[in-house]
Amino acid sequence: MKKLIAMALTGALAACVAMPSVAPAGQFASDADFTVTLAEDWSYWPAAQNTATTDGYLTQDGFILNRVHLISLKDGESIIKYAPKDAPRPYYSKGASETEIVDLVTASLLNIGYNTMEATDIRPATVDGQDGMRFGLTGKWDNGANVSGDVMAVVDGEDKLHLVMFLAPSLHYYGALEARVDQMMQTVDLSGAAATS
Repeated sequence: MKKLIAMALTGALAACVAMPSVAPAGQFASDADFTVTLAEDWSYWPAAQNTATTDGYLTQDGFILNRVHLISLKDGESIIKYAPKDAPRPYYSKGASETEIVDLVTASLLNIGYNTMEATDIRPATVDGQDGMRFGLTGKWDNGANVSGDVMAVVDGEDKLHLVMFLAPSLHYYGALEARVDQMMQTVDLSGAAATS
């Protein structure tokens, strides 16, 4: 009897463990209000299973080794779910300038496990026919590992900010996925989450 109870409890606990879903190659709709087209299968962790940022993320090798955050923010919303007690939680403001959007991203990352984070190569970009921007990221995790990243940002006609934010260790993992993530960013469809994930 005890063995049966133990097995039942083990099964119940296993069912509660958060597991990613497969994001298959093709058009993919995340928790964000846009879609991307994936050239290959990824793992997707939805917003409900993401303790750091407000929307979900894609990964090939796990959160620590690489991740692509897909984020949509309305006025007054934040990239991150929580901030340390001694730090303000950054929020998106309608009508934010490009500089303010860059600051929103870097300040948010400094609150969730990075001890440095700087934007590089800030430049204009066309995103689904609209004026947007791209920029790189360089920083360090709290453990001292060097991190690199890329960000695509665009504000739609409703003043909603959409972000695709790629982060990975600078050594090997960033370079291994950089071209594939760049290709993904070029497929952003702002018409909404029309595809099924």
